[in-house]
Amino acid sequence: MRYVIKIGGSVMHMGRKILKALEDTDREMLIVPGGGLFSDLVKVVYDIYDVSDDSAHWMSILAMDQYAYFLSDGRYRLTDVPEFSREPVILKPYNLMRKEDPLPRSWSVTSDAIAAWIAGEHDAMMVKVTDVDGVEIGGVLREEVRAGELTGITSCLDPVTPGILMKYETDCFVVNGNNPERVKGYILGDEVIGTLIKGGDK
Repeated sequence: MRYVIKIGGSVMHMGRKILKALEDTDREMLIVPGGGLFSDLVKVVYDIYDVSDDSAHWMSILAMDQYAYFLSDGRYRLTDVPEFSREPVILKPYNLMRKEDPLPRSWSVTSDAIAAWIAGEHDAMMVKVTDVDGVEIGGVLREEVRAGELTGITSCLDPVTPGILMKYETDCFVVNGNNPERVKGYILGDEVIGTLIKGGDK
């Protein structure tokens, strides 16, 4: 099993601890960064100045490259192309996304959708590492949910990602990165708190 592990900006303060925990899993993985404070700044610029959605889209993906450098901090290898390794390798997605340009250029697309697309293209499992315990529907934390159930409702995924998961029949596990051992445990096959989002009927 390959894993595309998206480390969101909401757990920026735990990012390096999460990577440290993943060092010992001996699983094939690729780290996809969120945008963090860097993409927040893009939104501020967008709100103040006359910036097109197209430009904001690419600025936000460049913000992911900045977060990649933050996570790496000279300790972990960076790559411009999807590359799976048994030690954390962090993707800088800007060049890849400029070349492939597979997603709508809008605020509905976040690093979630990019990670889901990469996972789908490379037959990998997506793991969304964020600051919540999983997907809540009607105030109830779900252990498992179909991606189609998330279409049109507000959740911890962006609006585009459920459709990508369904297109590729890719599964996604949502886990709280404030507990790095929980992230590690899931990769190792332990039962941990979180939500499995099923992209297909498998």
